[in-house]
Amino acid sequence: MGISGSSKLGKGVILGGQVGVVGHIEIGDHAMVAAKTGVHKAVPAGRIVSGYVQMPHQEWLKTVACFPKLPEMRKTLTSLRKRIGELEEKLDSLRKEKRS
Repeated sequence: MGISGSSKLGKGVILGGQVGVVGHIEIGDHAMVAAKTGVHKAVPAGRIVSGYVQMPHQEWLKTVACFPKLPEMRKTLTSLRKRIGELEEKLDSLRKEKRS
């Protein structure tokens, strides 16, 4: 755990292992910071945060759930970009033919 000297921790704050807190940050009373979280801005009292760049814990859980799907999503996105490009080219050709 790394906490910059100028950071302030409230009462009953719980920090998981390998948490990093940058300087001039305040973590409110009874806030919880999950393991391996990078705290870069203030954490309000009672809030639970997590993530490499802190975010609300529930949002982090949804984000992490997407990680295994990213390679397939990237393939799909690449394919869709290619198909859209081809359709735009066809549409441009049709517009040019129509003008002629």
